[in-house]
Amino acid sequence: DCSLSTEAPRRVIYVTEDVSQVQLSLFSYARHHHLDPNKIREMIHVVEARRSEMPDILLLTQNILKHTTTHEGHTLRPYLILDTASATFDIEDENNNSEVAIYMEGIKQTLYTKLNTPIAIVTHTAKSLSTSDDTATARGASAWTGNATLTATLFIDQEERFMTLVKKRYQPLITELRFKTHVNNEVTISRYGKPQDVVCITVTPTESSKQDRQVNAEESKQDKQNQRAMDKADEACSYVQSVINAHPEGVIIRRGSTASRTIPSDYKACHQLHWDDVFNHVPGSSRGDVKRAVGTAVFSRFAPDAPASGWVKLG
Repeated sequence: DCSLSTEAPRRVIYVTEDVSQVQLSLFSYARHHHLDPNKIREMIHVVEARRSEMPDILLLTQNILKHTTTHEGHTLRPYLILDTASATFDIEDENNNSEVAIYMEGIKQTLYTKLNTPIAIVTHTAKSLSTSDDTATARGASAWTGNATLTATLFIDQEERFMTLVKKRYQPLITELRFKTHVNNEVTISRYGKPQDVVCITVTPTESSKQDRQVNAEESKQDKQNQRAMDKADEACSYVQSVINAHPEGVIIRRGSTASRTIPSDYKACHQLHWDDVFNHVPGSSRGDVKRAVGTAVFSRFAPDAPASGWVKLG
């Protein structure tokens, strides 16, 4: 059900420091989206990452050529993902520009330029940066980004994950993605032949933008305020109900700032409930929109036909 798709079925070579995690992710996608496992094995090739020097990394050329395909007469190189740089590159000092540049330039010239292979290198950001920073860059030397065609940052906003492009040397159609997370449980058989419960996590990408996030943040803030007002209104109504239960002679309350302060003669035997009693019993209910919500809820529940101003009997 994803609105985003590729133009051609390019294979993927995923070099990762955690093979089992990637395998679990692929299992999750196969189950959740009813994909053919054999098709996944054909299209996605997982390789365990090892810290390697530049000549050994360039041996990936053999894998690239092996998994090159054609589509409508066009040569399709596989999409190479190196996750992460620290698990793949044997670099002593990630802050050393000249050392990092050797790897970046070697990969760019040999794999990217000569073979026309799309490559993604995953790096960590500085630990001092917040996970919500949408402008974060790679930790260490500036050479990580200097030779890149584009850089993208993964970050969290309103408890959702996003990826936005930071540096780009072309004008892409989409500059930001939102990832909707799905969590499912599947029962599998362990290596010992026993059933085990596996948590399967998949994500669905959708197009996003900074403006969309700002609108969503404002809507989320408003939703939280509305929910808070409703919760306080429920607390207030529970308190009012307890007062009514404790006074069988009846309970009255003054409604509206223009209402007379003199209690009508036919209500003099009733117990008078003060709004201050309600607000004191429900902390935080006397402010702005919450106060209005409390008043509306009390009259809707205990005196729906009461006039807009005057003394009202609750029941």
